[in-house]
Order: sequence, then C-alpha cells, then structure tokens
Amino acid sequence: AVVAMMSKRTTHPVKTFTIGFEGQPDFNELVYARTISKQFGTDHYEKIVQPQDLIRLIDNIADIFDDPIGDATAIPIYFISQLAREQGTIVVLSGDGSDELFAGYNSWKKYNQLYPAYNLYKRLPGFIKRTMTLFGGEDESPRADMLHRAAANQEFFWGGAKAFKESYKRKLLNPEWINHLGEINSYSVIEKLDRRFDQYKEKHPYLNHLDRMCYLGFRQQIPTRYLHRMDKLGMANSIEIRSPFLDYEFINLALSIPPEWKIRNNTPKYILKKSLEGILDHDTLYRKKMGFCVPLKEWAGTLMSEYVESHLTEFTQQHNYFNRKELSQHLSQINTGKSDLSNDLWTIYFLMAWFKKWM
Repeated sequence: AVVAMMSKRTTHPVKTFTIGFEGQPDFNELVYARTISKQFGTDHYEKIVQPQDLIRLIDNIADIFDDPIGDATAIPIYFISQLAREQGTIVVLSGDGSDELFAGYNSWKKYNQLYPAYNLYKRLPGFIKRTMTLFGGEDESPRADMLHRAAANQEFFWGGAKAFKESYKRKLLNPEWINHLGEINSYSVIEKLDRRFDQYKEKHPYLNHLDRMCYLGFRQQIPTRYLHRMDKLGMANSIEIRSPFLDYEFINLALSIPPEWKIRNNTPKYILKKSLEGILDHDTLYRKKMGFCVPLKEWAGTLMSEYVESHLTEFTQQHNYFNRKELSQHLSQINTGKSDLSNDLWTIYFLMAWFKKWM
C-alpha cells in the first residue's frame, strides 16, 4: 500500500528494499516483493542474508541498543536498513501501525472471538474463577489467558506487554528478586492504559473490546516496541525510518472506524483491504499474513544456547535475577528439542549479552 501511494506521487521510480534468507523459503517474501516492484515499476534491491551474517550480528547486537529488547525482529530490520543505506537512501517509509490500528494480527481474531465469553466469565464469583484456572493449563493460548486473567481481575488482552507467562516467571526468576518486585508484573505495563480506556468508555459506551485492543496497540506496542526498535536499527545504519500509517490525522480516522469494519467475515484489516482493492490485486491483499521473521533457531540456536550456558554461573552470581537451576533446566529443554523455545532463548540471550556489554 505504501509503495502504491508513493509511486503515484513521484516522477521517478520509487526505491524498494527487501531481504531473504539463504535456503529458508518459510522466511522469504522475495517473490511477493518482486511482484509489487514489477507492478509499480520500482527500482528494486534485494539482499540474501547468509548464516554467517546472522551470527556476526548476534555477536554484536547489544552494541546497538542502550536498553535490551526481547524482539528478534530487530535482526531482519537491521539487514534491510543496511541494504537501504548501501544504496544511498537516507530516509525510508515502512508499514508500521496498520496492524494495530486495523486489527491485522491473526492472534487478535481469537481474542476478538473470546471477548464476549470473557465478559460473562469475569462476572462469576471469585472462587469459581479460581477453580476454573486449574483446568486452564499453562499453555500460551488465548483461552488459557481468559481463565487466568479473569480470576486475577485483569483485562483479557495485554498486547505486547509480556514475553513469559507470570507462572513461568515465578519459576525462572530468583525468589529474592520476586520479593523485591512485589506486585509488579507484566500487567503493570498496561494497567494505566486500560484504566484510561475505561474512562473513555464511560463517555462513549459504544466502544467495545476491539476498540480497546487497537487503542492498546497504538499506545503500548507501537511506541515501546516497534518505533523503538526501528529508530535504534535505522540510526545504527544512518537512516531514518518513517511510518505514514502513524500520521496523526490518519490515526484519528483509524481509531474512529467502528470495529465491525476492522475484522469482518473473519478477515483482519477488512476496511483497509477493501479500500485498496482498486489499487492492489486480490492475491496481494488477501494472501496469508507473514511476520517479518528470521530463522533464529535454525541458524543461531546453538550459538545462543552455548553462550547462555557458558555465562550462566557468572551472570547469576553478578546479578541476582535468575534462578540458576531453573534456567539451566530451561536450556536443557531447548537443547533436547522438546519444544520450540527459540524466542525465550533470544530474550534470555539478549538480556545476558546486554548486561555483559553495558552493566
């Protein structure tokens, strides 16, 4: 959409940039980028990232950030920013913001479906809700979240406020550090925003749960995660990254659109896609969504695991945050391939590497 709009407003070809990963078709969108480039006549550039490129960056990733970020999407953003700068571009446009403003994430569809049940469930007596959590399990599903959060009198949707479930953090963190934290948990990150939305809803009772989700995405996920990482990674390559979807007038328009036009017929970003049907072809608009991901486990799982393992004793002695025994067991679980915990591994690795560099 951004490329289509840019191409209408310039007299010379728009430059477009994309990256792929060698031998990793599940992580590549090269063919789709080429289709758009051909359709709009762009000056198109590609970079194929090799395993050694990824490993070299991971070894030095903490140098870029003056605070840690538990988001592996930082890796492909770095490479695509590097590609743009190599071609002499100093300002680029991205599509950040559209998913939050128009409910574009696949996981949001499940929350949207479960919210009516959650609103009924949270009215049950406390002892019934607490009993029901015993059947909710510790999985990462929205259904389990519904049971646990209603029992704790917390809002259902947290957006990007958590990396680990609270129950797992209680195991992974040192008991002394947990006592020091007191009542602070991941929900604390968004609690004030939830209360502010409730104030809006008192004045505008027509607002519903999907409005809440879009508001939370706009106020929490975009500034603290997406714009944060974009700024750091762009500046690391001496470019600026700007987001047309986050123009303030466009935000006001997007937040005013009724939620039934954002997810309709089980289609995320429905109204945005409909508005582009005369500009982009059907296959482009309605193909399955892909995240901007990286083959982290395939290329760097061993490197990160060995780093955490070799620095574990030193780190837990210097910084009283982790329960060394539990963290060691977590690593064993990753190394034996019992579950895909590569994002957990990235979060722990980045934190330890960042502490070693800056603390």
